[in-house]
Amino acid sequence: MPDTSTREPVTRQRHGLAESLEEASLKVPFRVKVALVWAVIFALLGFAFVKSGFDVAWMIEKTPAIIRGAWVTVLFSVIANQQSTASGRLSLVMVSRFPTATALPPMSICMSSIDVNGFRFV
Repeated sequence: MPDTSTREPVTRQRHGLAESLEEASLKVPFRVKVALVWAVIFALLGFAFVKSGFDVAWMIEKTPAIIRGAWVTVLFSVIANQQSTASGRLSLVMVSRFPTATALPPMSICMSSIDVNGFRFV
């Protein structure tokens, strides 16, 4: 049987494009990278908006109606969030083997009810 105690560890030499880019990336601060990513995102969105051909004059004319109707989007988002929370808790109870988890469905239903103008959304 050969003696394995005299083997030398193989050192990995770092070379190539990926390693060079990694070293260059380490020199740039994280906040600068985040700012650049956001700048690129907004530039791409702006470019897409300009190229899409939206009727900006009509949008400016209808801005009050759009703002008045925005509450519907917010309300549906809140309701959907609450319903998904209740559904998720219920599914956790269904797969759980712990008896304390049986208290979650009533609690999640109570937490997910919303009163809007006298109407209760559960």
